[in-house]
Amino acid sequence: MEREIREWRLGEVDSSVLDFAPAMRDNKAGVWGGFLMIRFCSLARFGAVLSALVVLLLGAGLQSCGRAHAQEAQLQAGLWYPVSYNIEDYYINLFQLGDNNWGVNSQRLSNEELLAGGYISPEGYPQKMPENDRLYYGGFLQGENWDGKWLILWGPAACAEFKINDGPGDEVSVSPGRLAFTRDYEKNPRLGFRVTITRLDCPLTELAYIRAENEDAYKAGEIWNPRLKPYLADYDMLRMMDPMAGGTATVTHPDQLAKPGSLFWGRAGWPPSGTAKPLQQSMPLEAVIDAGIAYDNALWLNAPLMLGAPQSFWDLRPESGDGQEWNQAFFAMVQDNAETILDSPAWDAYADALIAAMASEGYPQNRPLYIAPGNEVWNWSRQYWLGSHYAHELAKGLPEIGDNLRHGYGVLVARLKMAIDGAQARAGTDFDITVIFEGQTGAGTTKASLEAAKAWLESKGENWDDYAPGFGSSVASYWYADWWGPMLTDAERRTYWQVSKKEREALKGLARERWRESIASDPEGTAERVADFILNGPASGFGLTLAYHLATLRTLVDVSEGQYGVRFVGFYEGGSHFGRPDWMDKDWYETFLWGEQGGRLNYEINVALAKAFPSVMLSNYILAGVVGNHPFSEGPLGADNPYAVSWGKIKEAVRGQ
Repeated sequence: MEREIREWRLGEVDSSVLDFAPAMRDNKAGVWGGFLMIRFCSLARFGAVLSALVVLLLGAGLQSCGRAHAQEAQLQAGLWYPVSYNIEDYYINLFQLGDNNWGVNSQRLSNEELLAGGYISPEGYPQKMPENDRLYYGGFLQGENWDGKWLILWGPAACAEFKINDGPGDEVSVSPGRLAFTRDYEKNPRLGFRVTITRLDCPLTELAYIRAENEDAYKAGEIWNPRLKPYLADYDMLRMMDPMAGGTATVTHPDQLAKPGSLFWGRAGWPPSGTAKPLQQSMPLEAVIDAGIAYDNALWLNAPLMLGAPQSFWDLRPESGDGQEWNQAFFAMVQDNAETILDSPAWDAYADALIAAMASEGYPQNRPLYIAPGNEVWNWSRQYWLGSHYAHELAKGLPEIGDNLRHGYGVLVARLKMAIDGAQARAGTDFDITVIFEGQTGAGTTKASLEAAKAWLESKGENWDDYAPGFGSSVASYWYADWWGPMLTDAERRTYWQVSKKEREALKGLARERWRESIASDPEGTAERVADFILNGPASGFGLTLAYHLATLRTLVDVSEGQYGVRFVGFYEGGSHFGRPDWMDKDWYETFLWGEQGGRLNYEINVALAKAFPSVMLSNYILAGVVGNHPFSEGPLGADNPYAVSWGKIKEAVRGQ
């Protein structure tokens, strides 16, 4: 089927931005300059004479070779991680939303035990029944989002019989290779789906859990649920970090990625779970690229961070299972093999697979694709911990480059760029791929990464100016106020960071009491007061206010573009990050965040960012999520609360529609 391809327009940069960011994209050369820049950029690397010719032809207004990118703000949505309770409902086959989770009724077996016993195949399909026992698969589905008619399909049809244990409505019918049922949350609010194999005479090679309405699409080989497409109409780009397990996968070679025929494309990886070593990790690159085709969106991808490591995290698991021993063995392996990791052909294999997938799936060569290694490789908490340590240990193994985790990350970004450039040259393609330095808010983490990337490339005899136009820098644009600032007086805020820890704790206690009193006496006025604080409050010390973002981004642009010639592309994640402490009234919090003031905040902040940086990518971290679960969840698809609706209004404002 021929699909409409979004036009990526070249416009004019607001000249007022150049007052504080002299290296912002200068588009005064116009469309012809952009055309010539695209045509000559690939030639400029072949010698100083051609480089000089490019400069002569394009004039001083164009600072470096690079593609002509859209010069008006764009919008990006992120898909949340693949689990069965994720109400974005983006895979047609729900099995692909989870890790391998087969169990035996009488006991819990690890993946290794299930494989060793011959109960499942390496792709996750049931192969035989345990003696005097049954295989089952369990997960849970949340709320009325899952109401409707459903099918479980399997093949060969005569091999097996299934039953559905949890959550069906009144209608259940069984025929060879097919179990049909309805889900009705009002009639049966049990959260869950559990399918049990009651008979298995031969190995299964097909298994699907789908909406009945998608049966034809499933049989045609489609992957992505068409019901999601209308909700992506306001967005230009789709970030695939969570479906790709960008922050948790421990993939060292692309052959470890889930295969197109694998049953599970879950978020398996780090941290270890009860099933220990995952069967498959991340998802097939062909399926990733197909999302851009199915939904007519540009893509933002997250490549495996640990490509090239001679041993994976799982290879080093000690028999004792001791976490400290495991970690130390992994860290030592990375540090001792830093050069081996960077010299590994696994990088080229991954890049070749990516370019092959883009070509085979028909990704338009003029449609942007952004890609970064890992996710939040600056964060030491929770699931980010392993990736940050990996980059840190890599840097320790490269003492001439740097010694902190952002130096290690910068080298990994540069290595990915080098691999992708080589893959495009081998394939004879010219896809519009930008390799991204994702950083923490503020300029420091980005500067350290750029510094290390430049040093490493130059140590390999490469010219930084040849690479810089193909890189981009990005941070998050989350907004929130801390839990104290909005309830302190100006005088209290001025002294807050100067007083002793004991005095500061007393101020926090005072702020908590003011919160409670204010919410009880004037909930609407409190909501307006907090919103005003985030929009008009101080630039430092009390949260991610609008003033904070504008101040730090101006410094970031100056560093990235002014010092290193790397385009600031915008925000990889964004939206609300205003969490609720236990002592804050839950009803007030939800009314504030997803009500009038939350919608106002999200709109005003994003429109202000687009006005200050006209060509940035604005970001909505996840497209949909159960309200109340996370500060960035905005409700089900099509939610009409002011926060959810604000994204469409933002598009109208920044695109002049």
